[in-house]
Amino acid sequence: MKLSPQIQSLIKDGRFDAADVDRLASLAKQGKVKAADVGVLGARYGDALDAGTGARLSQIAKSLGGAIKPQAPIADLSGAPGVLNGLVTLSPAHNRGHAGVTTVQRALIALANRQERSAYMLPNWGADGDFGTETANAVKAFQAAQGLAVTGKVDGRTAKALDAQLKATNAPVVFGGGGLEPGGAEMAKAAEFLVREHAHHYGVDDPWMNLDPNHSLPANVRLGGLKGSWKCNLFACNTMYKAGFEPPYYGNKGRGEYPNANQLYKWSDKHARRYNNKVHFKVGDELNIEGTEKAVGADRAKARLIKLLRSAKPGDMIIVDHRGDDVADGGHCRVVMDNRMKADGTGYIACAQASRDSGKIRDENIGRFTNESSIWILRPNRPQDA
Repeated sequence: MKLSPQIQSLIKDGRFDAADVDRLASLAKQGKVKAADVGVLGARYGDALDAGTGARLSQIAKSLGGAIKPQAPIADLSGAPGVLNGLVTLSPAHNRGHAGVTTVQRALIALANRQERSAYMLPNWGADGDFGTETANAVKAFQAAQGLAVTGKVDGRTAKALDAQLKATNAPVVFGGGGLEPGGAEMAKAAEFLVREHAHHYGVDDPWMNLDPNHSLPANVRLGGLKGSWKCNLFACNTMYKAGFEPPYYGNKGRGEYPNANQLYKWSDKHARRYNNKVHFKVGDELNIEGTEKAVGADRAKARLIKLLRSAKPGDMIIVDHRGDDVADGGHCRVVMDNRMKADGTGYIACAQASRDSGKIRDENIGRFTNESSIWILRPNRPQDA
């Protein structure tokens, strides 16, 4: 069975993410997709699922009278030992139905997702076990990217390269019920996507392109009314949505506006109850820099700040509140991509964020944080509801 055009359009970029789930749910309600379509998506494209989408896909299938059988994301090419050790060369002419074809197809789909290489994707047929033209073209794209002979055949060298690339990626964690638990890797991946594809929507003078259909403003349209505004909280919370987490909204009703950056800590495990909010973050660490300076001195406060910053992991959100009494300035929010901060305070943390001119990834040294009032390390921990 060939995937229906409606669903093909959702996964041809190599990813089935939270926004795609919302679109699929809408199509299901309109009667434009059937249980069989969703079943094919789950069976042949499980390795294209983004974190947080598995359980929601199962819910849609159930609403249509079908079911999704979850499978663990592919981690290597061990499922095709003959291909991996070079004893078997797969090709459209001779091995269309070989048992290793499905494994190779899953590997290509997984890399299309995890490395964001849409040329590796198989949007028409997926991992169907038939080595046809679509699979051969994806193999050629992989071979070209790896500097291998572009033959469209999977020989030992191509198989080993596929295996190595899979092992170098982070396979999403499968949890009970078939969904995928989002984590720091998905946050970093989502932030990189926003910088690459939507950087021009996160500058102060730019209109915003909201990606979250649960936000009170429309999704996937240019919102010119937000020109002239800092967009750090918009970038951070859109990153959460793209990664499969539920961002916090004012009102706790699952829909609305995002809080300012310096208010996000009020939705954390440490502070949410005080403000009658749902928990959307785990506090990794926090520090009142001004208060610590007054209590123990600037040097000891700086040492405490360095320890806090070194604890930040990829996917964490670093939130700061600026000095002064102007709460409305909103503070600032960054998404950690890489942490190279050293114990003596040298080095840097690579952070994705909205800036004055665009969304970007920027290396931040200790000096970027010492003059702030307060700082929080927040780890998103509330997946979107199924």
